[in-house]
Amino acid sequence: MTNVDFGIFDKLDSYQILLKEEGFQEILNLDFTRTNLDDGTQMNEKFFVYYHFTDGILLTFETHGGSYLNGGYFYYNFLPNKDNRKYERYLSSGRYANGKKGLVWIGCHECREDFPKRLDHLRQYGTFLKEWSDSFYPSLVHSGDRQEAKHFTQFEEVTAQRILLLSLEVQKSITGRDVLN
Repeated sequence: MTNVDFGIFDKLDSYQILLKEEGFQEILNLDFTRTNLDDGTQMNEKFFVYYHFTDGILLTFETHGGSYLNGGYFYYNFLPNKDNRKYERYLSSGRYANGKKGLVWIGCHECREDFPKRLDHLRQYGTFLKEWSDSFYPSLVHSGDRQEAKHFTQFEEVTAQRILLLSLEVQKSITGRDVLN
């Protein structure tokens, strides 16, 4: 495990090496264009989706300037160790839900800040679940989508369409059901 944490303008290639070291695989890579809000120029960017097939963690991010890491998130379902509540200090956005194996944390974290350490801490205090609760949907929206959208409700449709681009194994894992293309 690499003990490096990444900030907003770190190199894309270094981050992708880290993801590979952590066991993530690239499962989607989309080109998109966004408008630079400072000068109005069009910028060619990439939107990536990575997946950890053992832990069921879905990670999304986009580029800034084509070769730098911009914003992104990782999404997961986590079964905490009931005997040790220290895991709570490593949680971020999310909520508890009743899952097949008990009370599950359905979580979302920014994917740059403390990323490798956060994964290690969560693994220390519980188990990531490959099969998610069927009540949770990640966001597979990039900044180009946000600029083009007329209303935020369009993001659900964009995410649903992008989930269909993922393998059937990943679709079933993150939706809790078989999804037909």
